[in-house]
Amino acid sequence: MQPNTLGRTATPDIAQRPRRSIRRLSVVNIELKSASTEYSWQIPRNCVSFRLKVRDGTAIRIGTEPGVVGTPSTEKYYTLLANGTLSMGDLEIEDPEARLYFACASGDKFVDILVGLSA
Repeated sequence: MQPNTLGRTATPDIAQRPRRSIRRLSVVNIELKSASTEYSWQIPRNCVSFRLKVRDGTAIRIGTEPGVVGTPSTEKYYTLLANGTLSMGDLEIEDPEARLYFACASGDKFVDILVGLSA
């Protein structure tokens, strides 16, 4: 590791960190039964990657904090546009309570998540 400009030791670059392998895949389906109601998914600690989409292509709101996406009164959410997918990889989940929160303007929708697990 190289010292940074403040004289402290810098953390290793993410490219130098060993990648965790995906050992198995899992499929998760989150039903968004009611319109503008918040639903959540707890991200497994051994999650290495995930890819999610709405089964029928409807746009949804995604948040990382509770109480944000159900009735969107703040800008602290991400909008997954119609027919969009969200992919995240090379993850190291440190928070055992890490969750994603979902809501949609209409009900009876499904969020399909393909999860890559390290064990």
